[in-house]
Amino acid sequence: MKNRKNRENRSNRFKSILPGGVGVKVISTKSRPDGDINAALRSFKKELKDSGKLEELMERRYYIPDSAKHREKMKRARFHQWVSDIISD
Repeated sequence: MKNRKNRENRSNRFKSILPGGVGVKVISTKSRPDGDINAALRSFKKELKDSGKLEELMERRYYIPDSAKHREKMKRARFHQWVSDIISD
């Protein structure tokens, strides 16, 4: 019984790193018939950048508490308000 439970936990843990698993969305690129690997790599990098997956990954690298997110949001709002006040004067 214990071994089966460990196997189930292990399989659940690895589901999240498999393509299409929990929390992972796969970027699909259109393959080129000429087989140029450099063009395929450029295409993949462009789609990765456009989809925003890399930015999301960098944001999720460390846990940021809600209070810190709110503080940063307020800081940005104050800055933008300050800039708009300067421009309007």
